Amino acid sequence: SFWSFSGNRKFWGSNCVDIYSERTRRSLNSARIYIIEASYRLRASLREADMTAPIILAVDTPDFDTANRWIEATRENISVYKLGLEFFINFGKEGIRAVTENSDAKIFLDLKLHDIPNTVGHAAQNAATLNPLFLTVHASGGSSMVSAAVNAAPHVGITAVTILTSLSEDELFRVGFANPALESAVALAELATSAGAQAIVCSPLEIAAIRAVVSSEVKIITPGVRPAGTEGGD
Repeated sequence: SFWSFSGNRKFWGSNCVDIYSERTRRSLNSARIYIIEASYRLRASLREADMTAPIILAVDTPDFDTANRWIEATRENISVYKLGLEFFINFGKEGIRAVTENSDAKIFLDLKLHDIPNTVGHAAQNAATLNPLFLTVHASGGSSMVSAAVNAAPHVGITAVTILTSLSEDELFRVGFANPALESAVALAELATSAGAQAIVCSPLEIAAIRAVVSSEVKIITPGVRPAGTEGGD
C-alpha cells in the first residue's frame, strides 16, 4: 500500500505510481508503499526540483535480500523506508543498521510502542540509537506516554498512530471507544501533538479533519493507496 506524509500543507501529485518504470514495478512486486499525503504531478515536479518522492516504501518482508532489492530498485526516487515489527523481530537492530549503512535510506521505524510511560520512554531511547526519521507510538497510550517517548528521543520524529485502519466502527466500540473513528482519530491526534508528537498516522479519510486541528508543522502519514493489481492484507 502507499502511505503519504506531508507538512506545512504541501501537497504532491496524486498519480504517484507513475514515477516507477515497469521494471521497478515488477521489482516491487507486492511491496506495500506509504505515500506522504497526496500531490500534484509528482514525476514532473521531482524531475524539475531534483528531489526524491514524498513516499515511504514499506519493507514488509521476512527476507533480508528481498528487502535490499526493494530498496535498491527505488532508491533513486524514494529516501524513506518503513521497517516495521515483522522486520524488527526477524532482523533486530543489526538488520536496521545493515540497511542504513549500505544506503542513504532514512528509516520510518514502525514499532507502534504502547505501554506505561516509563517503559515506552526507555524503548524510545533505545530505538533512537538507530537514528530513525520517524518512530511510531500508539496515541491511545495517553499524553504521558507520548511525552515520555518525545523526551527520551528528542531528535526522532515521534509519530502517533491514531486508529488502526483495520478496525471497523463496530470493533472500535467493542474495544471501548465512545465515538466513531473520525472523531476518535481527531481527538487522539490533538492529544498526541499536544504531548509533543511531530507526526500523525491516520486514515486518508481523516486527513482534512486532523489537519484542521493540528499545527501545519505536524506531518500526516496515511496508509491505504496501493499500486494497481495488488491486494491488501491488512
